[in-house]
Amino acid sequence: SPFSAPSSRVIFLPFLTLNLCTLYGVSPLRKIRSRLQTEKAWTIILTALVCLAVAVTAFGWLTAPEYLPYSTKTISLTTHEKGLLSVRFGGEVSGYSIQKEPSETGGGNTIFITAWSSALSKLSGGQDEKEVILNPNGENVVNVYYFKAYGEGNELLYGKGMSGHMVLLPKLCLEFYIVFAAALAVLLFAATLLLRKRRKVQKVLWRISLLPVSYLLAHFCIKGTYAPTYTPIRDLSLILLVTGLIYGVLLVISGKLIKRRSAKKRAKL
Repeated sequence: SPFSAPSSRVIFLPFLTLNLCTLYGVSPLRKIRSRLQTEKAWTIILTALVCLAVAVTAFGWLTAPEYLPYSTKTISLTTHEKGLLSVRFGGEVSGYSIQKEPSETGGGNTIFITAWSSALSKLSGGQDEKEVILNPNGENVVNVYYFKAYGEGNELLYGKGMSGHMVLLPKLCLEFYIVFAAALAVLLFAATLLLRKRRKVQKVLWRISLLPVSYLLAHFCIKGTYAPTYTPIRDLSLILLVTGLIYGVLLVISGKLIKRRSAKKRAKL
């Protein structure tokens, strides 16, 4: 038949191609499928890291302390029998701090109280009133101060005032970390450029240099452009958490860009 020869070629060629692919271990479809699955997995990881970074940043802003000025609605002091003192916090107070120190005149303690609100507390409609005993064991309290933030003078709530004028000042430790991270990033980027001919070393330095950059971005996410803080442990913990998430994002993006650049170079060759 005149159509028998072409029919046999159509059947024979795919069979031969399949045998050659099996013989030499070449599976183009399997490689394409594997590459697509890898790309999908990295995309999922990247999306998860970005979402977590945004969530932690939002949590940091929503729970950031907004220190309250003194008012009888915010805080009130009550004396009880046996020398006990209690402080009542109003519904707008979402958190407070009570610090005890030996009095400068001796014979008892000086107590410093700070109270704050937050955006999350305001959105949720405030908190229930809270009452705390300042000296549950009956220890003598010489004086009680309400510490005001933002450079305002402190309010004497109980006892005789101490000598001098006290002001609650923010901590400046985060400024030092910013300067250190910026300097480290510049040094690592310079080393990356100088050692560009040594590919392996350059690759390691590039990945390390992304870490201080991640810290700077995380600080901006949590604190904005304002570095002084009244809650250094809280702020630093959130910054470090976001740093890890941003670092993961930058590593994934950097890896993808390097692979695409290498693929373009191979295509040109």
